Amino acid sequence: MNKSAFLLLLVGAGFIYLAIFLANDASKNINTYNDTSSISYKGYDDYIKKSASGDDVLDLSGLPLSKAKRIWAQSPIKDDVLDKLPDFDLAKQIVNNELADSSFKEYILKKLSDLGDKYLSGDIDLLKVKRIISNPQ
Repeated sequence: MNKSAFLLLLVGAGFIYLAIFLANDASKNINTYNDTSSISYKGYDDYIKKSASGDDVLDLSGLPLSKAKRIWAQSPIKDDVLDKLPDFDLAKQIVNNELADSSFKEYILKKLSDLGDKYLSGDIDLLKVKRIISNPQ
């Protein structure tokens, strides 16, 4: 009886250690995934321009829509827009302030308006809205 209780205690301690080890490892992976401050946006900096007021804006004018979408998908501006949803007005304000006038800017603003209407009518949920804005088709 004494040996079986000791063995049960030893196995239980092993499971607890394994659970803590796996939880710490998973936590490190989540923190690494969420830390975007060190991500280098390849080619993104080439499209940053100064506005008339001296602010940095993303200038996608003259680019094919497919290339503008790829740059948008890497953009921290997109992340700011996603963080503000479901406040569609604030998301549109970010787009207006941080994207230079271009056909892509009009495209994203129209997409936000359409998705905002669908979201408010209950036709689409917020997760789907964020997926569409992240990778507009």
